[in-house]
Amino acid sequence: MSEEVKQETEITKGLNFGLDKLDSLCQQMAENENYQPTPEEIEAQEKEIRKHEAKEKQKNLEASGIGERYFNASFENYNCNIPERKEVLDKLKLFIQDYQEKTLWMVGNSGTGKTMFAAILCRECLHAHFVKSYEIELELDDCKSFKANESKKELLKRYKNYPVLIIDEIGKFESKDEVKYLFMIINERYENKKCTVLISNKSKKELVEYLGKPIFDRFTENCTSIEFNFDSYRINMRSK
Repeated sequence: MSEEVKQETEITKGLNFGLDKLDSLCQQMAENENYQPTPEEIEAQEKEIRKHEAKEKQKNLEASGIGERYFNASFENYNCNIPERKEVLDKLKLFIQDYQEKTLWMVGNSGTGKTMFAAILCRECLHAHFVKSYEIELELDDCKSFKANESKKELLKRYKNYPVLIIDEIGKFESKDEVKYLFMIINERYENKKCTVLISNKSKKELVEYLGKPIFDRFTENCTSIEFNFDSYRINMRSK
């Protein structure tokens, strides 16, 4: 059984546990027309369902490949201390409501919360996979070894099949091979209607110039753009 199937099975079990308890109230009402659950009973069962949903979302996040530093990332934990921060958070919430077959890029200054937003996506979207662009390049280098566990073709297929793929640190080192392998991955995902998220510290204009028109045309066909054009949160924290 694949990891994705195992994860989905666990999520289904968790949700069913809470739903079964709620169904038991409905069954009692059906068997006894005079039975009416108290508001406290209904609230308790709804609370149980929310608890299991939160638990499974946390599992989503921790299995995504993102760093442990971001395991507490959530909508509630993002600091909206300026209007620009609230604006980008609202855009992310809208994207998550209907992310299937969509693309998203998050660009702009470092330290503004782009990776935290990636973690929120991993929490909210089932089977999201997070990876840094240079990690893909390292994996491709590993494929050259005769001891490699997978070929380049198998690696490409794996990245094509993630239901949601989030690629961070694009253009960080501007290696000569980065644009080439990004095109292959994005093109495969575009043709298979998969949700893809690109993250970069470059501006939108710089990223378009770096990736080139073939990637830009495919990626922006059904794309949401979130630009982080405000000061680094980390710098602000260090200055206090």
